[in-house]
Amino acid sequence: MNTTMSRVSLKSKLGLALLSASLLAATCVQAQSANWPTRSIDLVVPIAPGGGTDIIARAVANELGPVLGQSIVVHNKAGANGTVGTNAVARSPNDGYTIMVGSIGTHAANDCLYDLPYDPLKDFVPIALLAKYNNVFIVRSDSPIQSIEDLVKRAKADPGGLTHAVTVIGSSSHLAIERFKQVADIDMLTVPYNGALAATTDLLGGRVDLMLDTVVAQYGNISAGKVRALGSTMADARSAVLPDVKTVAEQGYPEFDTVGWTGLFAPAGTPPEVVEKIAKALQDVYATGKLQGTLGSKGLDVTTTTPAEFSKFVAHERDVWCDVIKRANIKVN
Repeated sequence: MNTTMSRVSLKSKLGLALLSASLLAATCVQAQSANWPTRSIDLVVPIAPGGGTDIIARAVANELGPVLGQSIVVHNKAGANGTVGTNAVARSPNDGYTIMVGSIGTHAANDCLYDLPYDPLKDFVPIALLAKYNNVFIVRSDSPIQSIEDLVKRAKADPGGLTHAVTVIGSSSHLAIERFKQVADIDMLTVPYNGALAATTDLLGGRVDLMLDTVVAQYGNISAGKVRALGSTMADARSAVLPDVKTVAEQGYPEFDTVGWTGLFAPAGTPPEVVEKIAKALQDVYATGKLQGTLGSKGLDVTTTTPAEFSKFVAHERDVWCDVIKRANIKVN
């Protein structure tokens, strides 16, 4: 009898001890979240320096750091179309001190192109949208193609005869042109490149007929008259830096609406308080208008969201672009 009572008493004591330890651990986590950040934050950019995503990341880091009270250090971890750096963040501690800039590639399209070591939806917490950007159809300035309507007519008259450059397989511009081919019911020959520079060089040299690229990357060539802009890809608004260029939707394809985007992500399990603190700080930054001035002049639509809104947006984008990839039968080596 006494032995049984002793065992019950021991179990009770052990249970209370475990409960106390759990409560203490939870209290410590809450305290850490409340005091976050107490040191610098690493912002991973999964592409090489100099691109549009890198430009956005550094501009955001410069403004967001002072609001959070700590420096934000940008690290470029390029490789495998963004999967190297993205996987590194997925495996990082979920304490809020490692976050990343993601895009259509890292968190939507790549999941349907590669056998990824991470799950873009389950292994990350979307924090906020950073910017959207227009892509634009361009041809050489001496090209006989004058408009989107002209492009479609020529493509229908000679299926597979027109060639279009692709800067990177699986990029937002590549997927956007594949979607347009589906919407317009046309066939053009895809010519893949390893970056916008090589693709643009061949376009200017007459080795390909057209390409779709970001306004940010091609604004200089358009302004210099080296290429002709046929139409931009966002349906609801023309590019702010190319106000005279009609959208593709305005030119007879109202269902065509594609947008490139960049946003902030944290590893799954990052405390909600930390995620909300970053999102709120970002909203405070955007309220000043500084980023709009810095990035808006480059053709970017600088806008942000709540974590919940961004989470829905990312899930929707994955469904949209995986469908495009499947229908276009896009394969990567």
